[in-house]
Amino acid sequence: MKFMKRIIFFLMSIAYLHAQEKGFYKDGEFDVEIKSYNYGLNRADAVLMHEATYQKSDTLYLTEEEQKFLTKKRELQVCIQPNIFPIDGMQDGNHTGIVGDIYALISEKLHINFIFIDSKNNIQLNENIKNKKCELISTTISTLNETTNMVYSNPLTSSYMALISKIDKPFYNDSEALIGKTIFVQNNQYKDYILNINRQLKVEVIDDVEIFLNSDNACLALPNESAEWFVQKYGIGTIKVNGFLGKEKPLFWNIGILLEEKLLINILNKTLASIPDEVIRQIKDNWTLESYIKPANYSLVVKISAFFFLIFLAFLYRNRILKRVNIDLETNINKKTAELQKSIHLLETVFNSTKESIGIVDSNLMFIFANKAYFEMTGYNEEELYKKSCTELTFSDDILITLDAINTLKDKNYITNVIKRCIKKDGNIFETKMSIVAMHHMNNYLIISTDITEENIRKKENERQKALLLENSRLAQMGEMIAMIAHQWRQPLAAIANATINMKVKLEIDNLSLDAKDKIYKNNIFLIDKIDTIESYIENLSNTIDDFKNFHKKDKNTVMISFEDIVIRVLNIVRNSIEINNITLIENYQSKVLHEMYENEMMQVILNILQNAQDNFIEKKISNAQILIQVHENTLSICDNGGGVPIELIDKIFNPYFSTKHEKNGTGLGLYMSKIIIEEHHKARLTMKNQEDGVCFEIRMEK
Repeated sequence: MKFMKRIIFFLMSIAYLHAQEKGFYKDGEFDVEIKSYNYGLNRADAVLMHEATYQKSDTLYLTEEEQKFLTKKRELQVCIQPNIFPIDGMQDGNHTGIVGDIYALISEKLHINFIFIDSKNNIQLNENIKNKKCELISTTISTLNETTNMVYSNPLTSSYMALISKIDKPFYNDSEALIGKTIFVQNNQYKDYILNINRQLKVEVIDDVEIFLNSDNACLALPNESAEWFVQKYGIGTIKVNGFLGKEKPLFWNIGILLEEKLLINILNKTLASIPDEVIRQIKDNWTLESYIKPANYSLVVKISAFFFLIFLAFLYRNRILKRVNIDLETNINKKTAELQKSIHLLETVFNSTKESIGIVDSNLMFIFANKAYFEMTGYNEEELYKKSCTELTFSDDILITLDAINTLKDKNYITNVIKRCIKKDGNIFETKMSIVAMHHMNNYLIISTDITEENIRKKENERQKALLLENSRLAQMGEMIAMIAHQWRQPLAAIANATINMKVKLEIDNLSLDAKDKIYKNNIFLIDKIDTIESYIENLSNTIDDFKNFHKKDKNTVMISFEDIVIRVLNIVRNSIEINNITLIENYQSKVLHEMYENEMMQVILNILQNAQDNFIEKKISNAQILIQVHENTLSICDNGGGVPIELIDKIFNPYFSTKHEKNGTGLGLYMSKIIIEEHHKARLTMKNQEDGVCFEIRMEK
């Protein structure tokens, strides 16, 4: 028996060396099988090596709270994944495979007992999960798992897909060679994984492997650890491992945790972190190599010998053909390489042509990559920037902004609109707006920056221009108010003049003798009446001056005030002018809710709307003119019956310098500034719409 094994090993070695010399197999793909026969005879030594390595692993540090959790939780029920042996499985009632060995280490480190529940297929596994028969899933692919309410540990191990086909099929170099062929898989997770690699592939899920074994032009995709085991079990000499998928996108196998218990997640992750990588690799090697030699009967050995002997003869007799194949492969590789280099050049061109500054920093915030725009923004060249950290380029007062943003990324994948000041190489300070993306798998951060210094200068200039327009609008309204006040003062001044004339005439013409008591009484009543009249009109004039002065005073602070009080203060200024022009005011106050406002700015808006209505009535000579003022909880509406705004002008009514006051030569700033005051200063809405016989303005405050 030993002699036969040596012959087999000798034939395999010759075939491997010849194949490697001719370039048929890539280094490392074929020698695994040779090592399997050589190493599989020394399983006991491998276990001893495994245990020795484990003894050298790091100490497990648990918090007091985590230790108390383990004291209470001595057992955990675990559902086993079906159909993925030797990655995971049950054999004779015992948990076995790569994951089984890892669980044994976890159990030993934590002194906890795992109760394993087997499932015949994925349907039964899902039923066990649904019925809460388990607290953990032994292993699952977190990125492809469809189960909700599950969290995942750090990876136990990783793998990729191996392709199995009939013995006479050529080697599949990449996924493009599989287009047009059928790829069978045993669950939807594997299907999604393969389609993510290449959407053009045809992938079917099967429950019975006989479907694959009876198919002539299809291949079966399995995790690479399961591939040789499958070949040994179902058909040495008839099927073979014929290619690989996803080496660049490995499958990560994690523990699925159905308990919403943060302590358990932390404990498992700490335990996995304490197991050295060498131990995990040793476990994987033991199971992979053991599975290759599992069949040990003589007929199987003969089949293996015949198979490799045929391969040996094939290499000898088809050397010329292989040379041609190698030439074709080399040509194809050169072509693909040229195409790849062209694509890389194109990507670099696009990357360096973008206006956004893009950089990558490591966990210490040191720059490890940047595009052309980033160098231009900071003033550093590549060699200089890669010696700097992000905090070194940050203005000292804003360093905490960067650190807070990085801390935020511990709980999320990205953060946007991080605004801070940075320092260029020449010492100049500039403002930047950043978006930061956490590249957790690489422990790096992608930073996309935009220099907003010029943008902020423009914003400040726009704010200055708006403030100037607001002041111009206020001055224009002040001129109109002065005209109103002058008109409003005529009546009080005339009344005062009339009272003084009466008193003077009384003094000069009438006999104001104070000898008789009855005359003294009558004269006193006369004089007091005239003096009261004068005082009343003087008070009216004084109030008008105060209203005007308060209106023109610039607001610095907001006040809590109702719409009703604001409107009444405006009407104290313009009511006389409105009534003199035969305009009927209808006031309907239904709410005294207080709102936070800049009082004088809000008065300016209301005054402007009322003046526009009055000017429109006068210009159009409308009889029976009416203005309706209504106050509800969050809304003030001012409506008139002045005929409305022509449809073609509605969209322009709030534009700066647009005016319909032809005869009065309006400034065109009133409604424009009113909209800015309401929507930017008060975070409210100012709207206008035509109604049946006029126009209606509405101010709606946010709740």
